[in-house]
Amino acid sequence: DVDLPSNVRIYTFAGTAHGSARLVDGHPAPSQFYLPYNPNTTSLIATPLLEALGRWVMFDESPPQSSYPRVDAGELVAAEDYAYPSVPDVEAPVRPVLHPRFGWGDNWRKGVMKQAMPELGPLFPVLVPAAGDDGNELGGLRTPHVTVPVASYIGWNYPAKNYNGAESTSIFSLSGGWLPFCATRAERKSRGDSRKSLDMLYKSRGDYLDKLRKSCEDLVAQGLMFGEDIGMVLEQGGAMYDFVAANGAWRPGGKWGNKAK
Repeated sequence: DVDLPSNVRIYTFAGTAHGSARLVDGHPAPSQFYLPYNPNTTSLIATPLLEALGRWVMFDESPPQSSYPRVDAGELVAAEDYAYPSVPDVEAPVRPVLHPRFGWGDNWRKGVMKQAMPELGPLFPVLVPAAGDDGNELGGLRTPHVTVPVASYIGWNYPAKNYNGAESTSIFSLSGGWLPFCATRAERKSRGDSRKSLDMLYKSRGDYLDKLRKSCEDLVAQGLMFGEDIGMVLEQGGAMYDFVAANGAWRPGGKWGNKAK
């Protein structure tokens, strides 16, 4: 971790992927990935931040403070130390993408590339966002769906066609996944899922939506969300809640509970 200059901001969007899945009847549309694709969109927070950037440049209005995973807070960990809750049929990645240092010649820092084909140096360390007990990332900016979840929104996934366990399969670059919670305590116990079930987290659908709205309002007050987007978030959340409550956890092969979806 380093101290940032006062004229710099860094933001990480927790629980997101490169793009987001379209929701169909409360669950992500089918994709080419092993796990259902992540429906949590960055635009919900990224768009207000772009407006804040414009106001910072034009009117010297300070934008929201930086928010990103930090090592000293236990939110950013070495890839080999990454731990994920116990979720049946889901293995956390153990084969991260590795990048070596490139040697371009002695004058590279002066802007002169002496070697067109660089020498390969030691590997950069790989740090990844730590996951909490619910499978969601601990650090960074969290959308209401991550703060008040019905699922784990993860930043990794595997290709469906050649998936053969985490030890033998590299993650699919720029992908993400969606792992709904079990609907009930009984389902959670029978499956051995360490995450809390939907009925353990919320008293009712109304309780869930109340908490979701409160999360939206908190982000709006911080300048991290537009008030006109609250209705959309509640509609999405309500649809996902209904789907998870009716179908329960995901199972391999595109199945939800005992139903194929």
